[in-house]
Amino acid sequence: MVVAGVLMSYLPDEDGNAQTMRIYMAGDVVGFEALVDRELLCSLMALDQTKVLRLSAHLALSAQGEDALISDILLMGMFAETAQ
Repeated sequence: MVVAGVLMSYLPDEDGNAQTMRIYMAGDVVGFEALVDRELLCSLMALDQTKVLRLSAHLALSAQGEDALISDILLMGMFAETAQ
């Protein structure tokens, strides 16, 4: 989760240039697709001084059954990922 700053996910093309996949700002959760696919096939770059909170997928998924707020956040994020 981005706490402060801006992150860009990208894939390098054949010429070594970065192809931007998505921009993440404070409050955005990075990697929802990894919860489904079990891997994230891109790189991240900080575009500004950035702070992140690293959450383990196992912890997030196990906590969702015990905490309605965590469950709602995960569901909203997964819905947003599938809508793109």
